[in-house]
Amino acid sequence: MHTFTDAIGEEWAITLDTSIVRRLRSSLGIDLLRIDEQSTLETLINDDEKLVDVISELCTDQIRHRKLDEVGFAQRLIGDALDNACDALIDELVFISRRNRREVIAAAWNKTKAFQDVAKEQSLKAINSEEMGALIQKQIQDAIHGGMTSQNVRQSCE
Repeated sequence: MHTFTDAIGEEWAITLDTSIVRRLRSSLGIDLLRIDEQSTLETLINDDEKLVDVISELCTDQIRHRKLDEVGFAQRLIGDALDNACDALIDELVFISRRNRREVIAAAWNKTKAFQDVAKEQSLKAINSEEMGALIQKQIQDAIHGGMTSQNVRQSCE
């Protein structure tokens, strides 16, 4: 069992076994036993709605016990809480996996997170670049001076 804390500070437990993994595959189309495949990792990293669905499914009994519904629970899975829930899920998956797969799953997850960090840094670098600042400044000046129609603004953003 691995735990995470939601956005209001309450602790939740993630517990996996093969029956739960089978239920997730059937209900949500997520196969946690294929976590070392890029498509499953990308889903967990890039699709917040699907990740919340997975975590909700895993916490169903706890949600009922706390007299919440799925919406109330989802409202608690924002920001760092969602990242923490995802980390707890992966830690639990590594924990329940057979010896030979533990290292593979952990390595695949670490590579995915490293790639995500690089993508974030590159995006921030591009956003904060002088070229982006100059482009934005030019568009503002053009708009102020009436030099750009709404169609030109749309085209320049594409």
